[in-house]
Amino acid sequence: MIKPEKLVSLFNTLIEINSDRAEGYKIAAAETSEPDLKILFSQFQQTSLHCKTQIVAEMHRLRRIPIHGVKVSGNFYKIWAEFKESGETMNRVAILAACLKGEDYANSVYQRALESRNDQLSPDNQAMVYAQYEQIKAEFEEVRILLDQTEEQS
Repeated sequence: MIKPEKLVSLFNTLIEINSDRAEGYKIAAAETSEPDLKILFSQFQQTSLHCKTQIVAEMHRLRRIPIHGVKVSGNFYKIWAEFKESGETMNRVAILAACLKGEDYANSVYQRALESRNDQLSPDNQAMVYAQYEQIKAEFEEVRILLDQTEEQS
């Protein structure tokens, strides 16, 4: 079984990425004028909020204190800040490309969490983290496919 401090660290990392991801999609939805992307980004934001809620509930069940808030230094936030600073046009391709960068990072965080802690998590926690990873990975693929299709049409 994983040591409590390592479990807290792992869960806090996943809370951070989901908080950052939710905030990133909130920004993305505000930046686009395309209704289909607004809906999609809102769905992705809800996914991360749900994942975060599950992890926080598990931490409370284990009598541990989760972190709160979004780091201004979070990867999704950095991507949007860099995007705005670049002065690049907020077109569909650029927005999807920015989202894909963030999705790639979120996927890598979950992959590392599962690879490094998979054998140490309880079966229930392992199942929860794996299910979240699968959902976030599917959303990554959805963004990648949309970006590919949009680039082909350009």
